Amino acid sequence: MAALAVGTGAVGRRALGAGILLALAWLGTGCSPAPQAVIAVERESGGTVRLLTPDCPGMVIRSYSVFRDDEHDAELRNWAISNNSWTQSLGSVRIFEVPKGWRAYADNLDPLAKGVPYVAGMSAGVSGKGLKGDVPFTLDQVGKLKSGEVLVSDGDKGSKAVSRADFLRDGKKACGSV
Repeated sequence: MAALAVGTGAVGRRALGAGILLALAWLGTGCSPAPQAVIAVERESGGTVRLLTPDCPGMVIRSYSVFRDDEHDAELRNWAISNNSWTQSLGSVRIFEVPKGWRAYADNLDPLAKGVPYVAGMSAGVSGKGLKGDVPFTLDQVGKLKSGEVLVSDGDKGSKAVSRADFLRDGKKACGSV
């Protein structure tokens, strides 16, 4: 495999983080299509941040991750977990928690802070095909979510709030298009 030279700063960290997500998807699930709205960020009633995926028939989540996407730190700061069983899946996970049957393989992300950009990602397999997605977010955006809303990628390196019900419905459609 050819070496990838990545510079420092926000662009370098974003490229490195995207490269990690791509490598995980390639190693764990084969070729993956372009990111789709198959992952969302939501706020629980107590303020905890959670990653959410739709319940797609045949989908097994391989990994979830969050990385800090700013220029203030030359080192990649991330939290990532992988599914040890590859047979059972989770439709949601709280950031910084490692569910039973999963393992943390990156855990140097500081607690989420206001004004800091992050990117959440997931890698999955659906009926033998790869699926991945990501969504950029800030804690400020998550804090502004209304009840029943989640953040999803807007398809243009940003994010937007949508209804949770719409995300789950549309996410199922995206899973079927793999």
